[in-house]
Amino acid sequence: MKSRVLILTILFTLDCFALGQEKNFHQQAIFNVKLGDIDRAVFCYAQAVEQARTSRSAGKGVSGYLLAEYAYALALHHDFEAALMYIDRALALEPSGARFFAGQILTIMGHTSAATQLTGSSPTGYNRVPGHSDWIDGIYQNLTPKYSTKVTLIRESPQEAVTRAMNLIGRKQYVQAIVIYEELMAQYPDNHIIPIGYSTLWENLGNNVYAATLLKRGLESKKTLDTTGTMAYRMHLQQLESVSPSWWELIRGMRMIAYMGSSISTDAVSLNARVGVGTEKKFSTSLNASVMFKDSLKVGNIGISVYKTWRIFVFGLGVSCQLSPSGNTWGLAPSVGFTFINRTQTRSLDITLSGQLPFSQIMKPNLNISLGTTFYLDLKKEKR
Repeated sequence: MKSRVLILTILFTLDCFALGQEKNFHQQAIFNVKLGDIDRAVFCYAQAVEQARTSRSAGKGVSGYLLAEYAYALALHHDFEAALMYIDRALALEPSGARFFAGQILTIMGHTSAATQLTGSSPTGYNRVPGHSDWIDGIYQNLTPKYSTKVTLIRESPQEAVTRAMNLIGRKQYVQAIVIYEELMAQYPDNHIIPIGYSTLWENLGNNVYAATLLKRGLESKKTLDTTGTMAYRMHLQQLESVSPSWWELIRGMRMIAYMGSSISTDAVSLNARVGVGTEKKFSTSLNASVMFKDSLKVGNIGISVYKTWRIFVFGLGVSCQLSPSGNTWGLAPSVGFTFINRTQTRSLDITLSGQLPFSQIMKPNLNISLGTTFYLDLKKEKR
């Protein structure tokens, strides 16, 4: 009797352990990617995705971030057709988050130029890992080059491949279509139909500049220059080149920045804040404000500055106005310091030496050292 109870207890324990394992397939997949065990990672991701599908009846859907990670693992495993299918699904759910992994997959397949166009920056050094997948930062930099290869997936005739790519574009399965067009352009560099069709894809993705480049390339290689179709293409090229970028396109690579900190000088303490925008090229501009406590006085300061970050070094220059009961004084505001940004590129610790060189001889130059935190917020229109 005791032995039967013991056996049942062991079986129950194993069942509970198995249940716990099932609930943590995603974490197991992440763990195996970090270990470099891609085979096991792909298996765990497949289980995690299947588990998410069965949970949809409970009001949950399959996460776009999970699908994007799964697609990346499949690409590392060189299961490219499945990887492309899943990354297109992920892009439909989480456009901003999935583009990072789409760029990595295209890079693994040897399409680095397309990856750059899709992500908006170098795919091997993409500046922002998706927040839900920030664990991959510091890992993908080694994995992507290690598993990169040159692959050809087209098995049909060029005409059939173009038709399939156009059908994929119609279904908004853009990454699969990108791969087809990239392979066709490599195999048939002088064919004018291929870049013209490819330009349609990038126009749908909102990249009018690259769409115009491809359309122009197709027209330049087209032998018959006076057909009705050619004239229509030329007119469309003029439209692409004349369209002014939208406000959202102009700020696509920008992020809002907000800084809070304090500074100290020989005779005063200040509370500082600034709000502005920064670009992917590490330039930023901001409106600055501070309150300085000097003896029993409170003195305000407002200004505007531009900054350039190079690795961990920050250089800034601006103008500021010191507001005091005795009058307002304008001056030059240079600064230099260090910034230590976190892996997810969402905030940084900043140490800055700054000063104010007044334009009036009434005020003396002021020098202070400050410590604070900068927060970086995405301005992208795409949903996260």
